[in-house]
Amino acid sequence: MCYDLIENTKSELNYALCRGDHEHAQKLIDRLNSLELIRQKKYKVTGFDHPKLLCFTNDQPDEPQLLTWGLIPKDTKSWEWAKKLRIGTLNAKSETMFQLDSYKLSAKNKRCLVYVDGFYDYHDQNKTKYPFKITLKSDDVMVLAGLWDEWTNTDTGEILKTVAIVTVEPTPGHIMHKIHNNPKHSETPRMPLILHKEKQNNWFMPVKTFGDVKKLMEQAVPYPSDLLTAHTVSKLKGKDVLGNVPEVIAYHKYHELLLTI
Repeated sequence: MCYDLIENTKSELNYALCRGDHEHAQKLIDRLNSLELIRQKKYKVTGFDHPKLLCFTNDQPDEPQLLTWGLIPKDTKSWEWAKKLRIGTLNAKSETMFQLDSYKLSAKNKRCLVYVDGFYDYHDQNKTKYPFKITLKSDDVMVLAGLWDEWTNTDTGEILKTVAIVTVEPTPGHIMHKIHNNPKHSETPRMPLILHKEKQNNWFMPVKTFGDVKKLMEQAVPYPSDLLTAHTVSKLKGKDVLGNVPEVIAYHKYHELLLTI
């Protein structure tokens, strides 16, 4: 699954620069810069802290927004229930997102692009977890498929926009199939749905028929392994972690680790 991200988004302005004419692009750049004022650079964030992620939604595809990680469906009755629910809605499996109550309305009507620099996953060996940083070989920003919704806290009136990251199953031999091997989970490995640049707008397509669903699901395939790169980093959990500093994404060698990428 995808629970830890690199949310520094070093290349986020590239989105603005490819969206149209210069005037339009400059407005987007100004908006992104204003968002940056309330965003701390994040070299490692965990979904269980429910951070705000840079997203573009299907209803406002040219407007950058900060959405809270952990989907809260619109019909959630209370904040107490919302707090419990969003722990389990960090990720949405592509195969079931149109069937499960937590996701199906968002899958049909509310999809988004999530901008990150990469993500972390863990390889298990002899009951020890070894963290890997996964990014694009191109060193460009990574764009993930997401589902979003808008929920109003009935106690305070606060409106929350939240997001779940869509995941897919990597094929045998894929780099993520090798890394993600948690022996405690009976399910097959998972990875976030990374979208090619030329397919990102397809994630915003209207879905009204079964044929539309089928067409959208054609996007839900694992990103090619040869376009990704991965290396081990220092421990991300426990008492000796480095914290939110640039060094956390640096290569760290574990001499005992048998897996080679």
